[in-house]
Amino acid sequence: MTDTRTITINECVFGGRYVVTIEPRRIDRPSREFRTYGEARTLADALRLKHGWTVIDETEWRE
Repeated sequence: MTDTRTITINECVFGGRYVVTIEPRRIDRPSREFRTYGEARTLADALRLKHGWTVIDETEWRE
């Protein structure tokens, strides 16, 4: 069975924060909110390295 989870980084609508969400969403993996893009990207990259999941960056900071 292939693990098809993805990690998505989005900007919050209010407050200038960033949200990291693992899709498909599950109760044991809630979205995490960060003050800076760097903090959000660090978590996303750590999850990518640990689990091999793809990071989808939907922010203006994406490369």
